[in-house]
Amino acid sequence: MRRESPRIALATSGTFPLKLMERFLKEGWLKLLITKPPAPRGRGLKLKPMPPVEHLKNLSEDPYLKDKVDSLRIIEVSTFKDKEKKREVISALESVDVLLVCDFGLFIPGSVRRSVKYSLNLHPSLLPAYRGASPIERALLKGEKLTGLTLALLTGELDAGPIIARWEVEISQEDDRESLREKLSSLASEVVPSAILRLLRGEIQPTPQEGEVSYAPKVEASELHLIKYEEPEEFVNAVRAFKPGGYLMFRDRRLRVLRASLPSSQDLGILESDRRVDPWTLRVSKIGRSRKLFLKLPKGWVELLEVQPEGKRVMKSEQFINGYRPDGEVVG
Repeated sequence: MRRESPRIALATSGTFPLKLMERFLKEGWLKLLITKPPAPRGRGLKLKPMPPVEHLKNLSEDPYLKDKVDSLRIIEVSTFKDKEKKREVISALESVDVLLVCDFGLFIPGSVRRSVKYSLNLHPSLLPAYRGASPIERALLKGEKLTGLTLALLTGELDAGPIIARWEVEISQEDDRESLREKLSSLASEVVPSAILRLLRGEIQPTPQEGEVSYAPKVEASELHLIKYEEPEEFVNAVRAFKPGGYLMFRDRRLRVLRASLPSSQDLGILESDRRVDPWTLRVSKIGRSRKLFLKLPKGWVELLEVQPEGKRVMKSEQFINGYRPDGEVVG
């Protein structure tokens, strides 16, 4: 008799698949969580459990989910070079049908992958595009209009396994790292469970990846400094891709730029009429009753809509103008 309730092990240390993890838990499918041990995080770098473990603690407060959370086995792994830990994981996987890896941060060795019927990889891009650690950020930085999710077989090569299913998602001009991540995370919880069921029923045959391969390396701290993005569209895309991390230096302190846009044609005409403004100068322009904050780039202008001075709250541009009077100041 075919089992209609798959037994799933989820390997994750991040936040992206938390909604999917919750869906698996509610369905009674989740039998094993593989995650990293507690690590220093947040202010004061206090030792804290990984986000999936913290989320499970919150879910356990729901009477309906408490027993399911309490019965869930959790294995913490810092490296698979630890032979005893690897044996523990392999032994635990013998009682599940599927190992799903998403936002985990550790390479899964072949002996672990082969210990379960299906080892799967859930990746937030349309593979083979944007293989690697930061597909959402890299797609936004490049100004892509389309991205999605890919469910693929997990292999020894980075995000290169045969595809089980793909789902497309449009990227709107208003999307940033946070909103696009939320879109894709919500979609995963809706569509991945049925795809896994279809795979186990033999209704899906994995197919090799086709098309141009591109990579999405981890975002480096140096990339968050927006001074390197000299063209308006490039600057706006960087703000979207790195939110809330992109920053400029203002009065020797970091000024996070949380939202930015290209100026309207009317605003741009006014701004470009003054050719004496040096690059990286802030300009305040009064349009009707409102005031707008603009930044001169080496190759054009951008409007700053929302910022956060270091140690302060998030501010709309007009609040920042009122509090700091930045007209004519140069950022770095």
